[in-house]
Amino acid sequence: MKLNKMVAFLMASIVAISIVAMAMPVLGGEDMAKVGEKPAVVIPEPSSLEPEPKKPEELDETKPEVTEPDSYFNPVFRDAVIIYFKKMPASQEEFASKYGVKLIFVKEDVKMAAFETEPSSMPMETSQRTLDFVEEVSRNSRVEKAYKDGFMFVRPNKAYTPEPMITYPEDFDKKGWEYIPKEAIVGFWRLPPSLEEFASRYGATLKSVDVDLLSALFEIDDVTGFIKRISTDPYVSYIEPNGVGHITYVPDDPKWNQQWGPKKIYCPEAWDYQKGNTRIFVPILDTGVDYNHEDLYGRVIKGYDYVNNDNDPMDDHNHGTHCAGICGAIMDNNKGIAGVAQVSLIAVKVADNTGLFTWENLAKGINYSANWGPSNCAKVISMSLETDPSSRVEQACEYAYYDKGCVLVASSGNYGGEQIEYPAAYDTVIAVGATDSNDQRWYGSNYGNKLELVAPGVNIHSTIRNNGYESWTGTSMAAPHVSGVAALMWSQNPKVAYNNVKVREVLKNTAIDLGTSGKDKYYGYGKVNAYAAATSGVVLTDKSGSFTDNHEDYTFSVSVPAPSAVNVVMAGNETADFDLYAKWGSPPTTTNYDARGYSVTSLEYFTVEGSGTLYIMVRSWWGTGNWKCWVLSGDPSASSGRKRGTLSETGDTATYSLSDTGIGYAFNSGPDGSNFDLYTKWNSPPTTTSYDARGYTSWAQEIAGPATNSGTLHFMVRSRSGSGGYATVGEIF
Repeated sequence: MKLNKMVAFLMASIVAISIVAMAMPVLGGEDMAKVGEKPAVVIPEPSSLEPEPKKPEELDETKPEVTEPDSYFNPVFRDAVIIYFKKMPASQEEFASKYGVKLIFVKEDVKMAAFETEPSSMPMETSQRTLDFVEEVSRNSRVEKAYKDGFMFVRPNKAYTPEPMITYPEDFDKKGWEYIPKEAIVGFWRLPPSLEEFASRYGATLKSVDVDLLSALFEIDDVTGFIKRISTDPYVSYIEPNGVGHITYVPDDPKWNQQWGPKKIYCPEAWDYQKGNTRIFVPILDTGVDYNHEDLYGRVIKGYDYVNNDNDPMDDHNHGTHCAGICGAIMDNNKGIAGVAQVSLIAVKVADNTGLFTWENLAKGINYSANWGPSNCAKVISMSLETDPSSRVEQACEYAYYDKGCVLVASSGNYGGEQIEYPAAYDTVIAVGATDSNDQRWYGSNYGNKLELVAPGVNIHSTIRNNGYESWTGTSMAAPHVSGVAALMWSQNPKVAYNNVKVREVLKNTAIDLGTSGKDKYYGYGKVNAYAAATSGVVLTDKSGSFTDNHEDYTFSVSVPAPSAVNVVMAGNETADFDLYAKWGSPPTTTNYDARGYSVTSLEYFTVEGSGTLYIMVRSWWGTGNWKCWVLSGDPSASSGRKRGTLSETGDTATYSLSDTGIGYAFNSGPDGSNFDLYTKWNSPPTTTSYDARGYTSWAQEIAGPATNSGTLHFMVRSRSGSGGYATVGEIF
C-alpha cells in the first residue's frame, strides 16, 4: 500500500453520540380457513356519469424505468469439477466428450484437469449434472479423486495458463506496497504429497497450510531466491510476498448526544418490521472485539485470533470493537448505542494492536468465517480494512462468496483517491464509501467505478474497549452499516431461499441515489437504505370493498417512511372493469396521478417510487362488484405479466410460472358469484394438497404468498365453484 495513503488517518472529524430508537416489530400470519370477506358497501362521493374515452385493448401498467446494473457487480460463475488422475487419459478432449463435459484446463505433470459441467451457476448451488458427473467419473479406474471446484476455475471469462503467477518483493517495492520481509505465500494447483518435504527441498520453513484454498505460507531468508527456485515446480500456481494492509479509520472525541448514522439510513423505520435475528452471523475481521463490553456482552462469539494464534480474539486496539458496535450493539438495554442489526457477531482477529494485518491472516480469517458453523447459516463478512491486490485474498473471497454463499462487505479506502482498495475492489465484495450527515461524500473516502454503496462514516459514535464510546470517522465506519443492513435482510428472509446474490441485488436496487443521477463513481448505486432493503416484498397494507355503480371510487393511503419503491396490485370482479391510480402527497384523479393501471381487465398493478403518503384510488371504469387491493414494499425483480383465461366449470385450473430468487406472490381477479382459489409452489406445479402458499377465501379475487425460494415459481388459478374469466399475475421480490 502506498505510504502516502496513511495521511488520511490524520484527518480530523466532528463527533456524535447515540440515541437508541425503539420500535416494535409488526407480526402477521395467514388464516387458512375458508372465510367470507364481503365488506360493508363503500359509499363514494358523487362522481361524473359523463362518458369516458374508450380504453385501448391493453395498456401496460406505469412503472419507473429500470437501469441495467453494471455487470461488474454481478459476477458470473459456472459449475466446474477438478479431477486428480492416477493415470492421465491419452486425450483429455476425448475424456471430456465421453462424459459430455467441457475441458477447461490440463496440468499433465501433476495429473490434474478441470472440466465445466454447467456454463452458469449460482453461489452454493450444485447442478444435478455436476453431481452425476462426479459420481460417474469417480468410478473410472484412472481417477484418483473428483470434486466440485469452489474457487479455482469457477469464472467462465477468466483465462487459465499452467505457468504460475509470480510477484517478487521488488514488484512490491516499485509500487510502494508493504509486506513481511521473510515470508511468501504459495498457491498450488494441487497440494504436493508432502509440504514439509516441499519446504525442505526449497530451503524454507512451512508456517501454515490452507487445505481448502490449496495454499501455504513459508518463511525464508531470501524471498526472491525462493520464488525463483519454486517458480518451475509443477505444483505451484502462484507465488507472492505476504503483503500488509491497514484498518481504515480516523478517531475523534464525542461531543454531541446523537447517533445519526442509523437514522440516516432509515434503521428505525426498518426496525418496525425487523430488528435482527441472533441466528444470523456477522464475522468482524479486524483487530478483535471486546466481547466483555456492556453493549456487546452476550452477543459476540469468540472466533479466532490469527495474530497470536489462539482462541481469544480480544481487541487490543479499539477499531474492531468500534466496528462491531456499529453493526450489532445491543438495543433496548438502557446502555450506550443501538447497532444496525440485533444479530450475532463473530470476533475474528486478523490485525494487530497497531492496525496492521498480513494477507495470510486476512485470507485465513475469510476462510475461517466462510466455514464457521452449519453449512447453510447466513454470514455477512465485514472487513473495515484496506490493502493491495493479492491472489491469496482474492481466492479466499471467491471461495466465501461462491462456494459458501457469504455476503462480503469492505471499506473502499481512506485517502480520498480515485481507486477502490482491496479487498473491496474484488467483484465478490461490496465496496462501501463514507458520507456525512448531509449525505455528502466524505473527502477522505476513496471512489471509483468499483464503488457499490455508501453509508454514514463521519463522526460515528460507537463502542470501544473497556465499556467506552467514541466518535470516529472513516470508510471503516461506513462498511459495518451496510453489513448490518445485509444481516437485517437475512433476518427477514431465510438464506436457504434468499441467497447472497439476491441480498446484493436488493441492496443495490433499494439504495438512495446520491450525486449524479444513476450509478456514479462517487456514490456507487447510492446510500444504503435499511427500510427499503429489509421490507422488500412485505405487504404494507391491504383493503377490500364493493362498488354498486359505474364510476364509483374508493381512496385510501399508506405511509412510506423512507424513499423506496411501492408495488400496488388490485383484483376485482372480472365481469366489470376496475382501474387503479396512485399519487404521492394528495389523492389521485383520473387525470392527475403518478401511476395507474388501466387495462380492460379488473386486475391492475404498477410500481411507483417515492416517500411520504401514497394515496391509492380503486375506481370502477365500468360495472359493479367486489375488489381487493394490496400494497407491497419494493419493486418485483420478476413478473409473469398479466395472464388471462376462462375457467369453464368447477375444478378447472390454469397454471403459469416465472423464474427468479426471492419472495414470491401471485394475484388473481375473477367473476363475482364464482369462487376461484389461487395456489403457488416453487419448482413444481401446485395442487390443492401440495403448495407453498394459497389464496382461499369465499371470493373470486385472491392473493397467494409470500413464499420464498429460488428457481421457478408456479401459480395455479382454480375454480372451487362456478365459471368465468380471470386475470392473474405472478411477482417475485
